[in-house]
Amino acid sequence: MNDTEHLQRQLNDYKWLFNTVEVALAIVNLDGSYVEFNEAYLRLMGLASREQLQQSHPAELSPEHQPNGKVSQDMAREMIQVALTKGKHEFEWTHKRPDGNEFLSHIVLDPIDFGGEKRVRAMIHDISETQRLERIVQGRTNELEHLARTDRLTGLYNRERLEEVLKQEQYRADRYQSSFAIVQLDLDNFQKINDEYGYDRGDKVLAAVAELIRGFCREADSISRWSGEEFMVLLPESNLDGAYLMADNLRARIETHHFTGIDGLTASFGVDMYQEGENINDLFRRVDEALRTAKETGKNCVEMLS
Repeated sequence: MNDTEHLQRQLNDYKWLFNTVEVALAIVNLDGSYVEFNEAYLRLMGLASREQLQQSHPAELSPEHQPNGKVSQDMAREMIQVALTKGKHEFEWTHKRPDGNEFLSHIVLDPIDFGGEKRVRAMIHDISETQRLERIVQGRTNELEHLARTDRLTGLYNRERLEEVLKQEQYRADRYQSSFAIVQLDLDNFQKINDEYGYDRGDKVLAAVAELIRGFCREADSISRWSGEEFMVLLPESNLDGAYLMADNLRARIETHHFTGIDGLTASFGVDMYQEGENINDLFRRVDEALRTAKETGKNCVEMLS
């Protein structure tokens, strides 16, 4: 067997392997035009015959622009040049089949000698299903993270999450010499509501109170269901007078609100302001003491120790 016959046999073996593998493969000239492609490539691109590809350019099976805003024709040439420079190049690419459906692929380009000339081989994997599954997983992860930091009944932050936010606000206040206040409220005689009207009615009242609190808070404020019938509100960039006014207005709103299925409801409040450099537990202690004072002096009022 002479050299020519040997090379021809190698080429035939390569073509057989090229056309029988299930991976979509294409060989292109340095200008991007097709030299060869296999049946898996035709199927992936949604084409019925080889003739549909013979006179076309790979970028024609793409939307006009890629997700990064680049023109597909320009980006295709750029990717080929990168592969020629690096020896191998991997990237993601959005294709568009003749029926208009788009799909995301992962492409590996590497330079090869084919037919006595330097060309580029492309190996293409459809990753649209992988991307879809990743979005589902990410969505569920986000949902679990949301559930982990919120109270199921009211949709407010739970205690653990508000403690995290408070630490962040404490750091910001110390660094930038800003201020914040917290308001703690406890629903008066709430156990009586559960005893007389049932826990389902009590849950509805808690959810309604949460909505009232939201209505009195700014977007920057953080609200938590602190414990059973206790709520905590973090007020960034707020002084003591502002926090007291907000608490008293909310107190009056709760007192006058018509809660379905019960005779009425009031709440007691404790208010205080963060002092630069202090332990956050000292702030909690003062607010809790102020709330206890409000309870002991007749309820349905706002107290502060500072």
